[in-house]
Amino acid sequence: VLHNKEIGASFTKVTLRYTNNSFAYTSIIEDKDGNIWFGTLHNGVYRCDGNGYIDQFTNADALSKSSVSTIYEDRTGKIWFGTITNDSSFRGHGVFRYDPLTSKTIAPSLAHFTAKDGLCSKGTFSNSSVTCITEDNNGRIWFGGDGGVSYYNGKGFTSFIEKDGMGNYPVKCFVTDRSGFLWLGTWDLGLYRYDGKSFTCFTENASKS
Repeated sequence: VLHNKEIGASFTKVTLRYTNNSFAYTSIIEDKDGNIWFGTLHNGVYRCDGNGYIDQFTNADALSKSSVSTIYEDRTGKIWFGTITNDSSFRGHGVFRYDPLTSKTIAPSLAHFTAKDGLCSKGTFSNSSVTCITEDNNGRIWFGGDGGVSYYNGKGFTSFIEKDGMGNYPVKCFVTDRSGFLWLGTWDLGLYRYDGKSFTCFTENASKS
């Protein structure tokens, strides 16, 4: 009991400023300015600025009703929010981008991209669901989801399909290693590595050959 009290004393309680609702939280990051961002299952994104309160980031657009699966801050300080389905429609709301340098209002304006813009649109399920986001050494922002994988170069999206060497099954996770290779984990289709030009698939059989 004493040990539990010691553990409890080490936590600081934070409060949702305008609601007492309890949410299912799906993702958390800290940005360069020390803000803590929280993704939720049904209520979009919340942000804590260090004053002990958590506020809903925006409540005037599709993000506020989205299931946020992942949050990522790129090297320029832009915050990306990837969404997945939270109902029976099997469709996410795509990805949202917030630029703190150009958005200074309480209800900031967000850039919004979906499969219609080319986001993860070549895979088996082009449903605007995004499960992972990362950035490569060239500053391209990569997105994985049920619709495969694509990257954004600041102007538009490039997506990959099976003939490019990348299978078209859902991509669930990835990371860029210190050598600049992008590793992609897929659902039921194995592990891939992208070297900037082509994809290599690693399977159990390949590792034994």
